[in-house]
Amino acid sequence: MSLTNISIPTQPVIAETNNRFTMLASDEEVARAAHALTERGMQAIVVDTPEEAKEEALKLIPSGSQVFTVSSKTVTQIGLAEVLNETGHYQSVRKILSRLDRNTQSSEMRKVASSPDIVVGSVQAITQDGVVLDVSMSGSQLPAYASGADKVIWIVGIQKIVNDIDEGMRRIYEYCLPLESQRTMEVYGIPSEVNKILIVNREAKPDRITVILVNQNLGF
Repeated sequence: MSLTNISIPTQPVIAETNNRFTMLASDEEVARAAHALTERGMQAIVVDTPEEAKEEALKLIPSGSQVFTVSSKTVTQIGLAEVLNETGHYQSVRKILSRLDRNTQSSEMRKVASSPDIVVGSVQAITQDGVVLDVSMSGSQLPAYASGADKVIWIVGIQKIVNDIDEGMRRIYEYCLPLESQRTMEVYGIPSEVNKILIVNREAKPDRITVILVNQNLGF
């Protein structure tokens, strides 16, 4: 589908909890997406449980690595963020950022977050033909995802597999945005916005991106 033909909703619509965007993809759809990701230069691993997803991710992260865990319900939900940020076995970018002053050291914060050894997070949608969509209000994770990090690890519940880019955009605006706005209102007192969208069509560097698909509904 041409990106110029994508329809963008003008207003977020809170989706029903049992709608299309919470349904688990079928085994055939998961297999198709995993194969397509591989064809587009990304490694795809399919697991059944959150614990298996955490184990697979940790296999890819050498002890002592500098790791940036982006804001992700999925990464927190499976217990991976706690391991990477709190055990002391890794150089936590989040710990580094917490020691910097946002008012006087914003440039340093931006550089640290943009080029870690490894960035770990999730995405909002993966099409059955292997295109990945990630959205951000601030854009803080996008430089690392796009090219700054040496390695990228995405943990993704299979309810995020969509038919095509157009449906991925609908998922972002109609489902993810209202839920993320609820979270940001609780944490920051402001609603979220779809300000920047990264579309990964292909990865040119071998073994740089790994997508761990989990046969469960994780995150949103």
